Amino acid sequence: MAEWFRLDVPADSAQYVEACLQPRFPERDEPRNLRAMGGFSEIVEASRTGGRAGSQRAAAELLVRPEYADHDVLYMWMLDDEHDPHGALETLREGLERCPRKRFLLDRLGLVMLRLDHGPEALYYWAQATGCAVRAGDADGFSSYLYLANVARVLRAWRAGPRLARKANPEGAGPPLELEPELTYLIDRVFGAQRNRRMKAVVKALA
Repeated sequence: MAEWFRLDVPADSAQYVEACLQPRFPERDEPRNLRAMGGFSEIVEASRTGGRAGSQRAAAELLVRPEYADHDVLYMWMLDDEHDPHGALETLREGLERCPRKRFLLDRLGLVMLRLDHGPEALYYWAQATGCAVRAGDADGFSSYLYLANVARVLRAWRAGPRLARKANPEGAGPPLELEPELTYLIDRVFGAQRNRRMKAVVKALA
C-alpha cells in the first residue's frame, strides 16, 4: 500500500495535471490569533529556556487543550522537517485532518516532499497550497509561489517563472522573499532529474 502522501497517478500523465489543479483540500477561515489567546507567549518562553525542544513541547501541550487542538500554527511549531522529515509527515497529516486552514501545512508538505526527493508530490502540494491561498483571498506574497517560480525555471517554463516570482513578491509588498541556497540547490537537483512536460503544464497553469 502506498504512503498517504504519494500520488496514485503517473507524473507524466494528464491525470497528474488534473490532480494538481483540482482543489482537494477544503480551506476555511482561521480567525483565532495565538498571541491574543496567550499561547504564543507560552511557546516563546519555552523556546527561551529549552530551545527548539522546548517550543515543540509547549506546542504539543497546547494542542491537547480543546481551544487550541486544531490550530495549524501549533502544528507548524512542531515540525523539524530538515532533521526529521518522516516525523514531520505524521505531524502534517494530523494537522491536515484537523485544522480548518490548510495552505501553510500544504506549503510545508511540499517542502518535505522536496527533501525526500519526491518532485511530483512537491509540485502537487505547492499547487494545492496556492489554490487554497487564492480561495482564501490571501495569495499575494505566498511562499509556495517562490518554490513554484524556481521549479518553473528548472522546467524551462520561461514565461511562467517570472509571473510566479511576481506573485511571490508583488510590487510594494516589502522586502522580497528569497529561497535559501540549499533549497534552490534541492529544486535544481530534484526537478532537474524528474522534470517532464506535464509538470511544465502545471506551472504554466498556475502562473
